Amino acid sequence: MRSVFALIGTDFVTGILAARKSGQPIRSNRMGDTIIKMFLYQLALIISYVFEQHIIPGVPLVRICAGYIGLTELKSFYENINTVTGLNIWKYAKSYIRNKFKKELDQFNDLDSSTK
Repeated sequence: MRSVFALIGTDFVTGILAARKSGQPIRSNRMGDTIIKMFLYQLALIISYVFEQHIIPGVPLVRICAGYIGLTELKSFYENINTVTGLNIWKYAKSYIRNKFKKELDQFNDLDSSTK
């Protein structure tokens, strides 16, 4: 649950920075949305825990739920960072991973062709 709070806090701070950068007013009702989101995320984790323990044992529902929450907050964080800095981290990460796998695949293909 601490990691969920950390992700929400990070999203909150970067959201304020993105709003200031784009000239949007910072409103209390938008800050209230963060509190509601925290409550609903915690509720989802608690419900997942109860289901995991009593209804569907053996299925890691808490981890699945936490993973979904984490990915949602990370996506929002990336969008905010893109607004603030103009740097598209997601595009950079995809390009890096694609190039890394391409390099590894090329090495594997070279090794495979040399054994024939």
